[in-house]
Amino acid sequence: MSTDLLRLPKLKIQSPTEDQTLCKTPCSKENKIPEVVSCPPAPKKPKTRRLSCKRKLSQQFQFLEMVKRDEVDAFFKAAFDDAHSKR
Repeated sequence: MSTDLLRLPKLKIQSPTEDQTLCKTPCSKENKIPEVVSCPPAPKKPKTRRLSCKRKLSQQFQFLEMVKRDEVDAFFKAAFDDAHSKR
């Protein structure tokens, strides 16, 4: 065998440039986010529900005033008297 066959061509090693080492975001049109044609509507505050039971509540309070008023007054008077007697 001759020595010509054993000699291999020299390899040229290039140092990577900065562009080749960094990752890049795809720039093609198919990878881009489509442009928005119009803006979405502004957020709205949720509507507050009105209490439909106002009439029912007022009827319950009237019941308390008519039927249990003396009992409630006696309870608070007793509690008030007990608080002042402990001082």
